[in-house]
Amino acid sequence: MITPPAGGGALREYSLGRINEEPLSPPAARPLQAVLLVSTAEAPSWFDSQAIYYRLAYAGSENLQPYASSSWVAPVSELLTQRLRAYLAARGPFASVLSPEDGARADYALRVSLEDFSQVFTDSRSSSGVVRARFTLVDLSNHQVLAQRIFQQEAPAPRPNAQGGAGALDQASEALIRSVAAWLVDLAPELRPAGAARR
Repeated sequence: MITPPAGGGALREYSLGRINEEPLSPPAARPLQAVLLVSTAEAPSWFDSQAIYYRLAYAGSENLQPYASSSWVAPVSELLTQRLRAYLAARGPFASVLSPEDGARADYALRVSLEDFSQVFTDSRSSSGVVRARFTLVDLSNHQVLAQRIFQQEAPAPRPNAQGGAGALDQASEALIRSVAAWLVDLAPELRPAGAARR
């Protein structure tokens, strides 16, 4: 079985938002006067690590394998959440975006469950970064689920190695975050302003 090159030498670390420098396009939206809480994404314990995972789909394998000498600078759930918060704070429909560490009240919560964040090989030289997550919007005044949707994005990897996989996952993450922001923009007219939904 042919496996993608892991790369030798010292450990190389990657982050989101650094590999692809293309600016994120903001969705056209009028800010909603309400506060959104975005907690750190949840992920299975075996998956939520700093490892950059790949899967050999062409060999019929569903098993994720980590690259030996490359990793993320932090667990993928933290990296994706930081990127999501930053995007929504700058370009989302809510007036403010908080993390639990802020210790402030919020009107709504966006819960994220990460289901896939890996490089998938369709043959020994071709692969894509695949990011899939479930997003749930909750009204904190009554803890009612207002909307839920699974988003998945893929981006081709320019190289069949960890560097290519990291770049593809970076691009797929940005596309996923833009899709989530657009989804929230569409939901905004149905949401109540601050004070009316506050817990």
